[in-house]
Parts: sequence; structure tokens; C-alpha cells
Amino acid sequence: MVNIYKKITRKLKKCQYYEWNIKRIKREKELRAKLLPHYSSDKTQTQFTKKTIINIFNGNIYQGGLADRLRGIISTYIICKDLSYDYKLYFNNPFNLNDFFTSNIYHWSIDKNSLCMNYDEVEIIILETTTGAHWESQRQEKWLKKRIKNSQKKEIHVYTNAFFSYNYNYSQYFNELFKLSERLKNRYTQLCSQFGTYISVSARFLDLIGDFKETFGQGELPEEQKKDLINKTLMQINKLHQQYPKMNILVNSDSQIFLNAAKSFSFVIESPGTISHLDTSETSEYDYNEKTFIDFLLIANATKIYLLKTGKMHRSGYPFAASLLQNKPFQIIEF
Repeated sequence: MVNIYKKITRKLKKCQYYEWNIKRIKREKELRAKLLPHYSSDKTQTQFTKKTIINIFNGNIYQGGLADRLRGIISTYIICKDLSYDYKLYFNNPFNLNDFFTSNIYHWSIDKNSLCMNYDEVEIIILETTTGAHWESQRQEKWLKKRIKNSQKKEIHVYTNAFFSYNYNYSQYFNELFKLSERLKNRYTQLCSQFGTYISVSARFLDLIGDFKETFGQGELPEEQKKDLINKTLMQINKLHQQYPKMNILVNSDSQIFLNAAKSFSFVIESPGTISHLDTSETSEYDYNEKTFIDFLLIANATKIYLLKTGKMHRSGYPFAASLLQNKPFQIIEF
């Protein structure tokens, strides 16, 4: 009986891997078609004399939000470290990442002029997450490692939001790569001092409430359903307050309408600033994008981290990724 179970399990996994590979190939083909017009055949040669892998986030293709990008960066860095290849990161869209996170122990920064955009000279690797299942993360790692290792090019451009970095010590690799810019550090330190000890609650509505047009939204709800969803979510926050009566609750959301409603509770705190989205942002101004980073860091600093989820609300990876920065407990509350 055990042997039969193992055989069935192996067949299912093979089927999963097959379907994953079909989706991966299709998506890679679509994204490559968008990328290639930004490369040329000008015969410019790479400046690198040893194999160098470069994560690129320049807005030429859709690459998700902050958590998506960071997991892809750290995943690629883990492979480079394991194979002893040089690693670089070029992140200039919708802002220059150096405005917020700068090189820490490992110096990854590279400028645009150092990139070779001759498609005959560089290897272009594209890997996009499809299911988010644990088995996919394992598959991603094997696939990306093999592609990088087998490439004969000295310069390899990697476009990915692969999430197998979550299987490792995310905090360790994050801190090897990044430290806060002085401006971000000062603001974060100020808010930590102001907020004291707190728990964090996140709720991502996409465009359900109607104050934000999400790229992958579900569509705006009728007015009565909006009110019902907001009230039910507020009830969950109040329940958490009953569990932690002496703590404030930091509320994070993609909806300002919901945040305004949540602030009716005296125990709710919120970081100041504009709600922005990396995948749709059209400005590189520091003040416009700062809240995305501040919220990420403040969530990481919470005693406990929660994500509220019901119906069509998004199972955001943002608070989970934040929880890994300081290895804080994370829980999804479905209601």
C-alpha cells in the first residue's frame, strides 16, 4: 500500500512539474518578446571578464511589488553565492533603489552604463512565479541554478520574482545585501520611537473598495458590499485588540478608505505618507515611494504580524516577507 501511494505521489509531482514548465515557457516567451526591443545588435562587448549575474528591474516588463522583487533578488543572490559568481543589482524603476536600500556587506550596485545591451553578448534569463506552492520554489531553484551554471556568457541578465529565498535564512541574506539609506533610517527610527510596542495587521483589498485601480484586481464591489467588507474587516481588528489590549495595532492596507475607517479606533496607528504601488508607480519622487519601505520595515518590527483575508481580498506576500526580516511570528486570519 505504501509503495502504491509513493508511485501515485511521484506521478502527481511529475504532472505538476510538467504543467509548471509549460506555463513557465509560455510566460518566458511573452516577456522575452517585450524585453528584446530594449536590447540591440550594436556589437558592444561586455566589460566583465568573469561570470557576473545581474538582477534587472528597469520597468521594461512587469515585475511586481517590493516583496516580489526582494524575494527574486535574494533568490538570485543565493545561487550566485553558492556558485561563487559575481552578483550585481540594477534597480532604477520606478525609482533608484539606492535612495532607500544601499549596499551593505556585499557591494551589488551597478550603473546603467556598465550594462551591455547587446543581445548577442549577454544571456537573458526570465523566471516568473506561477503557483506559489512550495514544490514550485524547489523547482525554481533547480531550474535557475542550472540555467546560470550552464550559460557560457560572462554577463547574465536575470529578470525574476522567484521565491525560493523563503526556504533559506531570508534575514541573513537580506542584511548581507542591504542597509537603510540615511534618510530612510532616520525616518524609520523616529517612527519606531513614536509607536513603541505594537502588533501589525495588513489587509489588501485590490480594487474591491474602489479607491485604487489594481492591475490584477477583481473589480469594484457594490456600495453595500463595500461597507459590509470594511465592517467585517474592522471587526477582526477589534478582536485582535481584545487579545492585545495593551498594544497599539499598526494597520497597513492598499486602501486609504479602509485606513481612514480603521483610524476610528483609538488603538490603531498608521505610518504617514502616500500609498504607492511599485508595479504601477509613475513617479520616482522619494516622498511618494517612502511609505512602501517604511511600512515594510515597521511591519517587520511588530511583535506579531497578521494578514486579514476573506473573499476576494488578496493573499499578499508583503507582510509575510516583512516577518522574515526579524523572524517574527506571522499568521493569516481568514474570516
